[in-house]
Amino acid sequence: MHTDTATCVKEFEDFLNSKQFEEGCYLIEEKKDELSGIDYPFDLPINDIQSLPSSHYDKIPAEERDLSWGVFERELLHPMNTCERTPCIHNNLVFSCCQTPILPLCPQAISPPVPPNIFPKEPTLPDFWVTGHSPTSLNTCWTPPISPFSAESVTLDNGLDSFLTNDNHQNLGLEKIFTLKNGAAQSPTKQECHFAVGGQKLSKQKSAKLLERCRNGKFEGLDLDDIKAHIYTFATDQFGSRFIQQMYDSASKEKKASAFTCLLPHIFTLSCDPFGNYIVQKLFASGDELQRGQMLEVLHGQILELSLDAYGCRVMQKALETGDSEEASYIANEIKDDIVKCMMDQHGNHVIQRIIVRISFNDYETILARIEKNKNGLSYVDLSLHQYACRVIQSIVKIMPSYLRPAMTEELYNHIDGLISHEYGNYVAQKMFVHGNFVERRKILKCFRNNLLFYSCNKYASNVIEFCLKNGTESERKVLIDTILKESTEKGLRLMIADQFGNYVIQQMISSSCGKLRSRLISTVMSLQNQLGNQSYYKNVYNKCTASRK
Repeated sequence: MHTDTATCVKEFEDFLNSKQFEEGCYLIEEKKDELSGIDYPFDLPINDIQSLPSSHYDKIPAEERDLSWGVFERELLHPMNTCERTPCIHNNLVFSCCQTPILPLCPQAISPPVPPNIFPKEPTLPDFWVTGHSPTSLNTCWTPPISPFSAESVTLDNGLDSFLTNDNHQNLGLEKIFTLKNGAAQSPTKQECHFAVGGQKLSKQKSAKLLERCRNGKFEGLDLDDIKAHIYTFATDQFGSRFIQQMYDSASKEKKASAFTCLLPHIFTLSCDPFGNYIVQKLFASGDELQRGQMLEVLHGQILELSLDAYGCRVMQKALETGDSEEASYIANEIKDDIVKCMMDQHGNHVIQRIIVRISFNDYETILARIEKNKNGLSYVDLSLHQYACRVIQSIVKIMPSYLRPAMTEELYNHIDGLISHEYGNYVAQKMFVHGNFVERRKILKCFRNNLLFYSCNKYASNVIEFCLKNGTESERKVLIDTILKESTEKGLRLMIADQFGNYVIQQMISSSCGKLRSRLISTVMSLQNQLGNQSYYKNVYNKCTASRK
């Protein structure tokens, strides 16, 4: 055992004194001098491994240093982790023996085929060019943010020694690491950026120039054929839209057809445009049956969206206004499952009103059935009290006879007292009175007669009473006037004259009555002059009486 140890010591001493060891030390020192003379364009951050004192390097045996280089070269040329963005722990441990004299940069900075994660989760610059003045330190644990640029993988074909000792291209490896995809430059200063302008952009520029020329009054000799290629740009501009409308009115039939063909693919977009919708309205108004059918076919599946749009609803109303009952049925069928949604929309309710006006008598029951099916728990009273849906209910009451809508008629008349005193429901009550039959009108008058003083002093119900006085028959007016004259001799009349809303009811009674009934009412009002003469409302009623006597 001692003999073996002594033999090993002897052989090691002989190796240290040999020429081969001296040549190895000389090569190491020469490599250190070469590396120290390299002038890098930027400083890479160093880690704790690189910051070790150089004196520690001398204590590492040459065999371990050669082993480190061999492992490092194998890892660089044949990486073990090609599917991860961050180097694995094994690689970091393998490189832990490498020091500043051996490597001029941190091992993690020389990327395997997948580049290292050297960018923090912060807003990035337009490219991935790395400078030596980066405010953040090197950290391989962070994942770089998503960018239109990404670093490509690099494999050094000429080996590690050529990478370290190539004087002419000493930074070639680093430049390859940060080379951008799609042939982009390694550095913003090495290659100019060229931006190609597409044909579509050039076309838009030409359209804008032609439009600006027309705005400046230089449109003599231009007609629809001259702007066909730019018609969409014109149609979506305030001046251009008016220009097309004026030219369309005076154009020949052939030029109108040609312009229509150019506009047809853009019908939906133009319908939602603040200026383009006027073009589409004109096409519906002046187009023939075939052209209107083509436009409705293009809008198939999008009519609901247009009906709920501020500008699109105008197009739909114009289409219904200028079309026939079949086209109205087609539009109604497109929104049949969302008819109540449209009724309660500030734009859609206008489309539903127009549908009710334009559809044929045979489709009334279909519309009512659709409303009944899509109410979603709402009652007809709820719809009548809604700000927008009440308008559709008024159209139904006005156009559709009550015998076709028995459920609606019964429900509304059973809740007439709630309608007449409501902000929106009072308008439905007015339509129910003027378009109802004799029995239905008597129901409304009966409601007023039971509490005329209360309703006359209500802001909304007083409007309904005035409406009934204007549009009722003589016998119906007599029912209301007799009721107020019998209210505790003169008490009810006096209270109504002194009220800010009730005094208008009295004035309307004076205007709409005639004969003995009017004379009786005027005499009663004039007799209250001593009691109410100083009140401003009484003066208005008194002046009405004076004017009616003449």
